[in-house]
Amino acid sequence: MAVPKETIWEIDPHTSAKHKILEGYLKAWFPVISRFNPVINYIDGFAGPGVYSKGELGSPIIALNVANQHTSDLKGNINFVFIDEREDRIANLIEELKNISLKSNFTAHPIRGKFHEVLDEALGNLEKEEKVLAPTFVFIDPFGFSGIPSTIIQKLLTIPKVEVFINFSVDSINRFIGTKDVEFHIDELFGAEKVSELFAASKDRVRDLRDLYQIMLNSLARFVRYFEMRDEDDRPIYYLFFASNHELGHLKMKEAMWRVKKEGDFKFSDATDPNQIVLFEKEDFGEEVFNLIKEKFITGKYDVEILKIFVENETAFLDKHVTQALIFAETNDLIEVDPLKTDGSKRRKGTLPNGVIVNLK
Repeated sequence: MAVPKETIWEIDPHTSAKHKILEGYLKAWFPVISRFNPVINYIDGFAGPGVYSKGELGSPIIALNVANQHTSDLKGNINFVFIDEREDRIANLIEELKNISLKSNFTAHPIRGKFHEVLDEALGNLEKEEKVLAPTFVFIDPFGFSGIPSTIIQKLLTIPKVEVFINFSVDSINRFIGTKDVEFHIDELFGAEKVSELFAASKDRVRDLRDLYQIMLNSLARFVRYFEMRDEDDRPIYYLFFASNHELGHLKMKEAMWRVKKEGDFKFSDATDPNQIVLFEKEDFGEEVFNLIKEKFITGKYDVEILKIFVENETAFLDKHVTQALIFAETNDLIEVDPLKTDGSKRRKGTLPNGVIVNLK
């Protein structure tokens, strides 16, 4: 979509899907992180006005509502920091915040400024005071690709318990790459010089741009996962990249993505009619996941737990899909399952919990 000039604009279907992923993740993140930390932060780097033209909620209000209405009693202090460069949008957000009665341990801080400058100054001040940023989730959702230099992403991801969720605007980059006026911003985004020259002979520039950004994030974080967003013509317009150094965060983000797209490919397209009746939705991924397991592990015996750790940490699939894979494999005589578990107890027929030993043929 074109960059909106007005204060409040119409929401797109892909934005609604993006917000569902964000909401789903925060429902899991807030109670887990607040349980063990006295202070946590939610930072929205390109917060916008808080609402859309027909009253739909923007990401700042969604985040506040998730925390305010959570079924868990969220302990500790939660700081919500909302940054936007435009004065009119921050002013509108401030008015929207007046309609929300926050819990006593929540604080909201609307800030007018450029995301990377505000964060850079805040991190610099913490360093001078010899303090470390509290556990933080940073939502970075700009129009276009300027203002999110790799240097600020690197600073964030080197801090323990900090995660980022980034809108990587691949369509904009693809359209403007090679244009002198934006070369600096593209180089800054990837943290490299003369990036445009790398793609001069690319046959699939969207894919290659995505892969290069993933490589950059993988150099900073243990877990990197992306979700593809497409427009009404079914063309990729951006990727939502999640980067974290924590297994549980990675797992919870995958679960949030699966709730939005249940086909396992982590794609959402505006070309899909939201009113169309879905007659079939794939539910069993046994064969696909077993093939991934076979690619990773050689013939031999393995605890189911080892296979689950691989699938959860290194693929797009979840714990339940490992069970599907092993049921598929046992049914098709591709594995043998030991009658006794590692603790010496008998395996209950038809179950495949941790401690069950499977022999990959």
